[in-house]
Amino acid sequence: MKQQKVKEFASLVQGSMSMEQYAAKFMELGRFAPHQISTEKMQAQKFQVGLQPWINIQVVYLQIENYQELVNVVAIIEAGQRGLTTHINLEKKRAYQFVVSGSLDNKRVMTEANKGKDIMIGGQMPSPIPICRKFGRKHGVECKLASRACFNCDQLGHMKKDYPIEA
Repeated sequence: MKQQKVKEFASLVQGSMSMEQYAAKFMELGRFAPHQISTEKMQAQKFQVGLQPWINIQVVYLQIENYQELVNVVAIIEAGQRGLTTHINLEKKRAYQFVVSGSLDNKRVMTEANKGKDIMIGGQMPSPIPICRKFGRKHGVECKLASRACFNCDQLGHMKKDYPIEA
């Protein structure tokens, strides 16, 4: 039984485990092979070798020789990656919110480059926004500048700049 745990420890890698799971498994199995991790440096090196490659690449140049310090750094890296992944997923969700069904072949995705332009949904172009006859821009509503209406309250006789500064 002990020899099996020693072998398991010798071949331990993070794989799909989270850093917390990997560290717990490392400490659990490390009890069976104290000769492999007898110093802080050996413990840190063994732990680092089993990390996922994308994490190992980020910590290898730091040359951390303390196990707990290495665990803390890896936890920060993993948390940052989770945050980045969450951010990327949110951006993807925003980008594809205008795509209703089917493939992306006949649809444009909302990006900064085409923000405000017509978006194709379901292969059909939405009805175009009317172009202002006076200024040649797409307003979507009556041109307030042409009618001289206030941009704040839509009433005539004053301008938005005449309003007191709102806190």
